[in-house]
Formats: sequence, C-alpha cells, structure tokens
Amino acid sequence: MNTELIEVRKDEKLNEESLKLFFSDLLKSKINNFSLKQFSGGHANLTYLISVNDKEYVLRRPPLGPIAPSAHDMKREHKVQRSLHSIFPLVPNSIYFSDDVSIVGSQFHIIERKKGFVIRKEFPDFLPLNLNFINQMSDQMIKILSDLHKINPIDVGLEKLGRPEGFVERQLLGWEKRWKLATENTSLNTIFDDLLENLKINIEKRGREYESKISEEYLKKINQSYSDFFKSRPDLNVKFIDVSEIDFVKNRLDYLSIINGIS
Repeated sequence: MNTELIEVRKDEKLNEESLKLFFSDLLKSKINNFSLKQFSGGHANLTYLISVNDKEYVLRRPPLGPIAPSAHDMKREHKVQRSLHSIFPLVPNSIYFSDDVSIVGSQFHIIERKKGFVIRKEFPDFLPLNLNFINQMSDQMIKILSDLHKINPIDVGLEKLGRPEGFVERQLLGWEKRWKLATENTSLNTIFDDLLENLKINIEKRGREYESKISEEYLKKINQSYSDFFKSRPDLNVKFIDVSEIDFVKNRLDYLSIINGIS
C-alpha cells in the first residue's frame, strides 16, 4: 500500500473537468479513464498523481495563498528538470509546462512518474534495517547526489539560469544570518578554526573560480557564527569530529571512520 498517496485534500482540489480537456489536447486522444490523487508528503508545492488512459503523470503547482516574488517558479522548475533529464535520466522528465491559470488556478508542469518509496522519519517495514544495507544505501545516495552536482550547467543549457556569480557567498551569507537570528550569544569561539583552515586549503585544491572569490575574512565570520550557535545550544546532541588530518573523499577507511563515529 502506498501511504504517500491520499485523496485530494478538500482545500487543494483541482478542476478535474479542466484537466480532462487539457490532457485530451496534450495527448491528442479521447480520455477513457481518469483519476486524481494527491501526494501527502513534501512541503510547499502541491503534487498530484494523475492517471489518464492507464498511464500515470505527476502534476506540480505552487502552494495556495500569497507567494514571495520568484518563489515556486514552475517554469524554472520545468526547465531545470527537462534539461537535467537529457543527460541524467534519474531526474524525472518534465513533459509540459502550462501558464494557463484557468486550468488549475496557477501555472503548473506535468512530469513523468518515477516509482519508488520515500524514507521519512521511519524506515518502511519491508526494508532490511541492518548496518550493511544502510551503508550501501547511504553510499548510493551520496554517489547520485555527487554525480548530479558534477553536471556542468553549460552542458545542459542552464548556464544563464539564475545568478551563478557569487552564489556560494550568497548562500553562506544566508546561513550566517540564520545562525545569528537563532542566538544572542556573540562571544568568540575558536572551535572551528581547524575546519576553516581545511576549507581554505580545499578551495585552493579545487581551483573553482567562484570559490576563489570568497575572502578569508568572510570565512572567519562564518566560523564565528557556527561557533556562537553551537555554544549557545547546550541542549543539542552535537558530536565534533576532527577531519583536518584525514581525507574522507579519497580514503575509504577515513570515510568509514567518520560513519562509525556518528553511528
């Protein structure tokens, strides 16, 4: 039984008749059977499973209510998924984007369905919950994410998407701001000094132009923000692992020592 699928929530219903007309035009065929379910999990964007003529599609639309400018951009999501799918098939292909708000009340896009299961707070009963399986699953997850992030935006036509210049610094600034909002503690703490130094070394090794523009002064500010946060939250169950003298990327034993340290 797929517990991810539910009947569509009352305040998040879609106009089924409009959708039938839309799919009839999209598929260039008469709609013989049609059903609509909703995915219960996830956040923000609303996601539905639509079965049309015994074939399944996923519909994504923004959440209800006021939306911040540039947030929940369905056209952008469609473009990114469609482009990445061209060379990375694990990304579900976005088949069609529509800006006709008369169909479901907003812009939306239609995606191929990839079947699987989602692990949330608890493991499904049918999974073998043992250390070997968890290690294999973790390794596979990290490998897939790594392969995805190795894709050069130029290779998939996404080089003009967003504002790549200064992206890393903007992200770090955002994290710094959130950490500072979480605590009033402004005392200095040098607990992350070694990690900061290691980060600088790795930036030099990687030779990425956008990373080289991050100043040392800025990295020190990030270091202080993390230190202040953890120092102000003794209630958190935090474990510090010194990775300044190991290479967990290239050395499997170093990687396993970290996994064992946190398990």
